[in-house]
Amino acid sequence: MKGGSASLRGETESQGVRLSSAQKRILGYISAETTLSDGVRCSKKELAKQAGCSVQTVDRAIFRLRKLGLVEVEECHAESGAQTANLYRAKR
Repeated sequence: MKGGSASLRGETESQGVRLSSAQKRILGYISAETTLSDGVRCSKKELAKQAGCSVQTVDRAIFRLRKLGLVEVEECHAESGAQTANLYRAKR
C-alpha cells in the first residue's frame, strides 16, 4: 500500500516537481486507495479530514495534482442530478 504512494511521490521529486506537505499527504492517500481499489470516493471535506488540512487546501492541492497529471477526478451524480462525492484516482 505505502510502496505505491511513496514511489509515485518519489517519481515527482526526481522529475523536479516539488509538492507541499499537504499535497504529498493527499496524493499518498489517493495513491494508496487507488492501489487497493479503483480509487477513493469521498467529499473534499473527508479528504481534508484525512489529510489534516482545510477544504481550501484540498481544493488547491487537487487542482495542482490534476494539472501535473498525477490525479484524475470523476464527478459523480445521483439520479436526481445532484452531485455526490467525487471519485479520485492516482494516475500512473
